[in-house]
Amino acid sequence: MNLLRSLPLLVASALPLTALAQNFQQSFDSYSALFNGVNPWAVQNRSDSPAGGQTWFAGDTAILPPQSGTGYVAANFFSTGGLTGTETVSNWLFSPVLNLVNGGTVTFFTRSAGSAPDHLELRLSTNGTSTNVGTTSTSLGDFTTVLLDINPLLQPGGATGYPTGWTQFTAIVTGVPVGGITGRLGFRYTVPNSGFNGVNGDYIGVDNLTSSLTAVPEPSTYAICIVGLAVGGWLVSRRRTAQAA
Repeated sequence: MNLLRSLPLLVASALPLTALAQNFQQSFDSYSALFNGVNPWAVQNRSDSPAGGQTWFAGDTAILPPQSGTGYVAANFFSTGGLTGTETVSNWLFSPVLNLVNGGTVTFFTRSAGSAPDHLELRLSTNGTSTNVGTTSTSLGDFTTVLLDINPLLQPGGATGYPTGWTQFTAIVTGVPVGGITGRLGFRYTVPNSGFNGVNGDYIGVDNLTSSLTAVPEPSTYAICIVGLAVGGWLVSRRRTAQAA
């Protein structure tokens, strides 16, 4: 076999390393689908008195219509099951493991359902697959980098507070080692003095995330690449053997 003719096979065998790495995006149309596969989303609720509280959940379209599509994800003051009104909510939604690079962009839509102050942070961990955020409502674990902070002063929803109509936000990835590293994004819904009897915290939705970042390929992707490279190497070896004969 002519080496030039075998070259396209070798190039094709290497394509999974790059061609299969697509920009990360999520429509949130199916909540259950977020947690399928080998590189899924994850949730953790570190709110005070979380017994009876809930993690992020599939948004109720009767409360808020999706920004587009058929669904979105949501969090609310029921993140804590406490009834004193002094509980702090800290409810986390983690992205799949991503290839992080400085200057990477993350864009999404969010809104609140009411006038009670809501607050959302987009945080970053550069510790690979970690979802470590500590064990309390104030701990951050590996997610110490803030990429975006929406309504940190806890203003009532609307013009000066958390938007009450779907609004697009964009965060820029910073603080990543030169050459990139793997890690996760973490949406943190966090409000003090919340819960059923609290003055803060209502209901927020997040929808239609797009990013210039790429998700870490699944093991099947690597397997395809290895098989492709092995076949390409076998073709070259066979050619050399034929020439020697």
